[in-house]
Amino acid sequence: MPPSLSSVTGGKPWGKVTYADMASRFGGLGQVGPALMTRTFPARSAATLRQAGDLRRVGDDQLNGVSATHYTGTVELATLVADLNLGLSDEVITGLRQELQKSGVSSEQLDIWVDQRGYPVRQQAHDSAGTATVDYTDYGGPQPISAPPADQVFDMNQLLSGLPR
Repeated sequence: MPPSLSSVTGGKPWGKVTYADMASRFGGLGQVGPALMTRTFPARSAATLRQAGDLRRVGDDQLNGVSATHYTGTVELATLVADLNLGLSDEVITGLRQELQKSGVSSEQLDIWVDQRGYPVRQQAHDSAGTATVDYTDYGGPQPISAPPADQVFDMNQLLSGLPR
């Protein structure tokens, strides 16, 4: 959970919501999040940055012990969703474009750091809601996954129930 929501989440750093809850609350647009989670992977997300009209190299950095080249650019969100080919219907993509237009949010700044193999090391998305950062490590091997302790998890339905349908 973004630190900016800590007053709402009671300081819990993790949030949970089911795909069914998202679809129930947001209809077709609720399909975007699950599609992103199940049909994208780091290299594919990095490739989408190429559609940014202002893509530029920022420089070289060391992240988590890895040499990486930093790129930045602005991506159009509706184009990004279409380019990712998430298996969403034309109706859902049209609805997303309408929602984005109504909200006044049409793009976000994306920063990505890529290693010598072309694999993302870090990705940051910046928009009016804040910055989301994802670090990628240990490509190629099995990854142990465990759920966070229940007392550290906020039920996102508490937030969703206050949003308009």
